[in-house]
This record gives sequence, structure tokens and C-alpha cells, in this order.
Amino acid sequence: MSRADVEKVAEAYMSGGPYVLAEDVVFTLGDSGETYKGPDAVSQMLSAWYGEMFEADSDRLAMFVNEDGFAVEFKFEGTHVGEFYGIGATGRSVSFSFVGVYQVEGSKIVAATIYLPMERIKSQLT
Repeated sequence: MSRADVEKVAEAYMSGGPYVLAEDVVFTLGDSGETYKGPDAVSQMLSAWYGEMFEADSDRLAMFVNEDGFAVEFKFEGTHVGEFYGIGATGRSVSFSFVGVYQVEGSKIVAATIYLPMERIKSQLT
């Protein structure tokens, strides 16, 4: 794929386009090794982060693209509204940056690793 084609996939994904996820896509949380396989599991995980555990949004801070994929640095900000890894809802605000690295094949995201600062997140909740 060309860099421009990968950039189109990245923009579609960040606009909420689950249709750019391959049927066998695998998302891995880099710190814990948790994996989510398939578009439905990935969508459920994202819904949990952005609606069930936190009422939150992410802003893109930077994006890097090549012919094989893309990496994005995000700023996550929200309110803790549901259980997060054993910590019940606190109503506290959270703010942190994280990075996602995405592999693209045939105009679909086939894999991603999301690097989250879990200890920093937990420290904002306790």
C-alpha cells in the first residue's frame, strides 16, 4: 500500500470507522498483554473505555504513517464512571497520553498494540 492509502485508513479509523478493521484483527494492550480479537471484541473494548469505565474523549496529538501502518499519540481525558480493573467508579477526572501502533494490510487494520500508562491511570483514581 502507499503511504497515502494507509493515511486514509488511519483517518477513517479515527473518525469511528469500524469497517476498516479486518475480520481477524487483533488489538493488544501492551502493558498487560490483554488481547481483543475481531471487530466486535475491539469495538466492545473501545466502548468500555469511552463510555462504561470512563466518559471520555481522545484528541490526536501526533500521527506517523508509513506503507505498513501508522502510529498515533492520543490525549485521553474523561471522568471515571464505571469499574476499571477492580477500582469502582470514583467520579474523578483522568488525563493521560497513550500511543497506538496499527498494522495495515489491504486497506484494513489487521493488528494494533496500544501502550497505556496503567499505573498513572490507577494513581489518578486512588
